[in-house]
Amino acid sequence: MANSTSIYSKPLVVFFYVALVMVMSTSASADYSINAPDGRMIHLKEGTFQPDLSPYRSKLPEVKILDRTFMPKYQQWAANEEFEISQTGLNNMVRAALPLEHNAAFIWMTNQQLYWNARNNLGFGFAASHAGINMVNGPYFTMKALELSSFNRLERDRGERTLSNKDAMLQWYFPLVWKRVGIPRFPDDGQPAYLEFESGDPHFVAPTPVSDTFNDPQSGKNGKWGVPKYFFSNRQWRWDRDKMVKYIDMGSIGIMLKRASMWVDYMWKATHTGESPTNQTKRIVLAGNDAEEGFRGMALATTRVNQVLALKAQLVADENGELGGVNPKVYDPKNGLKYFPHRIWPNLLLAGDLPERQWGFEVDDPRSFLFDQGALLWGNSHFFQSTYRMTEMFTDNPPVDGGILEKSLGAVPHYLANMILKNIVAMHTKNGILVSTWEPKKVDWWIDKKFNRNPGSSNEIQITDMGLTFIGLKEYVDRMRDPQALIATPDKDDLEPELTKLAIEIVKKNADFLLSVQGGRGEFCVSYDVTTSKPTGACDLGRPNFTGVFALIEAYKLTDEGKYIEGARKTWNYVWESYWHEPTGLFRSHLGDDTVRIHSLDIAAQLRAYREMMFATPIHMTKPFINKFSRWAVQTLMMSGMIQSEENRSGELAMGVGASDWDNDGVPWLGKGDGKFGIAPTLALEVAVNIAKPGENKAFNDLEGQKHWAEMYGGKIRYAYKALSQEKASEEMKLPVKIDYEDMVDEKGWEERGELLRWDGTVQILPPAKPFKRGSELTGRQIFEMNCAHCHGYTGEGITGISYEA
Repeated sequence: MANSTSIYSKPLVVFFYVALVMVMSTSASADYSINAPDGRMIHLKEGTFQPDLSPYRSKLPEVKILDRTFMPKYQQWAANEEFEISQTGLNNMVRAALPLEHNAAFIWMTNQQLYWNARNNLGFGFAASHAGINMVNGPYFTMKALELSSFNRLERDRGERTLSNKDAMLQWYFPLVWKRVGIPRFPDDGQPAYLEFESGDPHFVAPTPVSDTFNDPQSGKNGKWGVPKYFFSNRQWRWDRDKMVKYIDMGSIGIMLKRASMWVDYMWKATHTGESPTNQTKRIVLAGNDAEEGFRGMALATTRVNQVLALKAQLVADENGELGGVNPKVYDPKNGLKYFPHRIWPNLLLAGDLPERQWGFEVDDPRSFLFDQGALLWGNSHFFQSTYRMTEMFTDNPPVDGGILEKSLGAVPHYLANMILKNIVAMHTKNGILVSTWEPKKVDWWIDKKFNRNPGSSNEIQITDMGLTFIGLKEYVDRMRDPQALIATPDKDDLEPELTKLAIEIVKKNADFLLSVQGGRGEFCVSYDVTTSKPTGACDLGRPNFTGVFALIEAYKLTDEGKYIEGARKTWNYVWESYWHEPTGLFRSHLGDDTVRIHSLDIAAQLRAYREMMFATPIHMTKPFINKFSRWAVQTLMMSGMIQSEENRSGELAMGVGASDWDNDGVPWLGKGDGKFGIAPTLALEVAVNIAKPGENKAFNDLEGQKHWAEMYGGKIRYAYKALSQEKASEEMKLPVKIDYEDMVDEKGWEERGELLRWDGTVQILPPAKPFKRGSELTGRQIFEMNCAHCHGYTGEGITGISYEA
């Protein structure tokens, strides 16, 4: 492992000063465990040291943070793309036989840095922040409280009462979870939201306590947990309520439904063993990858159950703008339109420090945006999959049969996805081509004044909206044809044959539209008029091109038609030739402009295009992609200030001690990041980088923003990137646009490859490739140390907390 000298020059005595009570098992990682009140030792996932990233790092001339506002529909989408290339994504790449071996930076960057940043965006954005409506006030707990109350009635009343939502959650649900996953309690003051607010300010309201002094009101245990106080108390990580925009944005809801569902799948993808919470001696099988992830996965699943129930019963608008419910199973837009409006105002009661209680909902913006509908289709399709694949969590008769939630609830996201697909066709197409906006004819008078009204479907398609919708449509088809979803219907090979056929037709027709408007060099514009095919937005920006790449790849994955991957390769070559800036390791946002503006949507588009092109490329051609990825990630995410802070498990193992940036990577420990008390480890909304000479870029100088530089938090940053010529750097990333696979197999000896079932249940076409060596002459131990140890530690303790040698 190539370790950074600047990291290891720190005296190891620093660990004993840290309140973590971490036991160093090797110089590569640290054991991380909870000393439970009942005497059990509970192992958790821990972080590991960074490899030396200096060969991928160069100094950026000037940086400004333009906006730190957290907007789930943007940052959570970007974080979703981070997650899909992290631990489970790396697993997919290994199974696809991509040439990853012995590449410490790529393995660590994907499996650790992007994993933890994706996880932090999720946890801090939807729970610690209080930036949403707590699940305790959601419809699932209302239903559960009524159900439990119905069992406590006797002929002679002896004081039995109807349980509240809080009763059901604290007295029934959480005790069930403690026993099922093995964790002694949940983080105090965490507020898992089932309806996230539109935006919030991610700065903390109080200092982050690192001492091991949590005083547990549940067990009476005071300190000596083996973890810092903040592990069990999230109070300091709240965000300022006055700076939250307390509206419900349907794009955010859809993206969060997808994000949470993916993490449910990941956190409950395995079971773990631990001492029994009942007798503290016998080791038993417990739910979740470990106790912490078991709890987090359960909370995420429960918030999404509340969310889909709210979508079905409360947040559907009719053509008169009235909110209510729908039976999505029998829904037909021809019998009266029911849809999800863009923005909803929740009427909230804030009483003291209790979670906000919603009294009702009103439509604030009745328009339907394709972005929102695509996100909701994506999220519902995936959550439906969670309900049938996560068989430890979703069962027929929980908790009696060991589950947490009812499997039958899967019908809700399944039929909501059907409904959304029908509405996309009814509201967001013109002659089969997708359009971005639909407006109702009848609205309240104040809405009539608020918007420049244009009832009906628009003529314009934003390419971002089309790309997101392609992703949702591909996911929908995969879910409805998933063999695991078809177990109960052995006579079927498709749960929704008519709708999946329709989804494929939409993608094909619109992918053909993309090819028809694609420029001669592969370029795309921001938006188009679907009736004339003429651009209606700028044609010299980077984001539409990355979106075009991944949209065409989704079409290729769904149809296996070569013209779509050829179109994607054409644009891929164009962005490397025209937008890549080798000296800084960034993609320009605007042709000819030395001010690079990086928005969270740019991260989402670039990362998805990059990852999906790796899977869609013959493996013998992917080595340059893998080698370049760490350069892109270090510069775009870390050096630019896009990742605003990090927790101890992604590198800041000496949090609260000495420098704010102990691991010397330019990303501060969260308690010493921006602001009086630090900032959540979420992505910034937008940053700007001057790639010209410092002080000489007037456009950059005129931008309002907060100056940022990597050394500002005290880290000793090493820069050792050896830049290539601009031409060589671009050329090595290009692909031949046309590859005749049939000829390559017949004449050149390439090997046919089958489909890859990715860990999340989606299907990936693996293209033919030159023969590659299977197996290795190295021992298993050598392979582990040269690859896996970069993330898991040299004894493997990063996997479960239990030594590889044990």
